[in-house]
Amino acid sequence: TKKIAANANADKIRVLGFRDDALEIVKSSHVCMQTSYKNEGLSRSTVEAMCLGAVPIVTNAGGNAELVKDGECGLVVPVKNAPQMAAAIQQLYHNPNILQQYSVAALQRIRTHFSVEQTVEKTMDIYTNLLNKQQ
Repeated sequence: TKKIAANANADKIRVLGFRDDALEIVKSSHVCMQTSYKNEGLSRSTVEAMCLGAVPIVTNAGGNAELVKDGECGLVVPVKNAPQMAAAIQQLYHNPNILQQYSVAALQRIRTHFSVEQTVEKTMDIYTNLLNKQQ
């Protein structure tokens, strides 16, 4: 709270605390951001936001760049680059047609490349291949 109080935009920052309606908040959002600066796997929060129609803006850290096809279903920016992150937000803010196009494409990408069924199938393939190599 000290950092918020010291921020020039403190009056615009809201700390929501624990919420049991987080999905409703995401549904009402146009954009989701994942600002990771070190490698990480696929971000579940980004996947969930894409399923709810939010357009992802992510850094190119780890699996996020695999999840989000830059310029097709969201935007990918370099890590630790606040000016490009801000430019991505402004690009979507000033282009509602692109925002809508990316929103539809984001949900489609999840359905066609990251569904639960595909994840289970790919995981089973990995285990099957490992077992076959041991025999």
